[in-house]
Amino acid sequence: LDARLQGRDASIPEWASTHPDPASRVQTALGKVEGMAGGFTNGDTFLTRIDGLMYGDDPAQGMIEGRQFIHPEMRLAFTAPQGFYMVNGTKAVSINGQSGKAQLTLASYDGNLSNYIRQQFATLGDDQNLRPSSIQSTTINGIPAAYGTTRVNNGQGQVELVVFAYEFASDRAYHFATITPAGRANPFNSMFQSMRRISASEASNVVARRVDVVTVRSGDTIQSLASRMAYENAREDRFRVLNALGASDTLRAGQKVKLIVRAR
Repeated sequence: LDARLQGRDASIPEWASTHPDPASRVQTALGKVEGMAGGFTNGDTFLTRIDGLMYGDDPAQGMIEGRQFIHPEMRLAFTAPQGFYMVNGTKAVSINGQSGKAQLTLASYDGNLSNYIRQQFATLGDDQNLRPSSIQSTTINGIPAAYGTTRVNNGQGQVELVVFAYEFASDRAYHFATITPAGRANPFNSMFQSMRRISASEASNVVARRVDVVTVRSGDTIQSLASRMAYENAREDRFRVLNALGASDTLRAGQKVKLIVRAR
């Protein structure tokens, strides 16, 4: 479902993943239980135990909201390009698409953006000792910024590397590092321009999602319950996937189902 909503291919080669893909894990599990006698599964007890659990991103590590990434502690937000998807990690945010890849992260900063950019190119190059061909200074939404570019051959052709850095304080900077095919318009230009500071009020409104187990009442429908899901889009699809409901399934009074709601 996530892949479809993000407009990308759901399959990921296992050699490119740190874990076996979910489909492979399901098949392995089914193979282990094949032939075993059926047993009683206390579904209601299980649901009681997961009721209230955080679901998805922890605001302390930033949250992905559609195409926007927002971090209440770092006080920043940016928007990924259309057609790209984000993965939020503990040390970086990855932005991936068919026409390029990017990461947002931070490094030690001495107050000089040009030096900062040169240092990031050096870390990108491994043994190539990469240097930017030029560094340009600019301002993005009131934030001092600078960027450097270079081209290298990655064995499959020429690619363009960009480091776009932002000074959020005299001792704190963040940067995007991007790789795209050379000779094309950079698909990340709009993302570079979207970086902004967020206010204390906006930061305080960044709230985690949690699991909310509810009992279906008479008159409740999949559509009425799905409308309570804490998402801007595909609420019914998300509700069906979360509760393993097929396209023709319905609800019955007394049944317990999961919702994803805001934590407050």
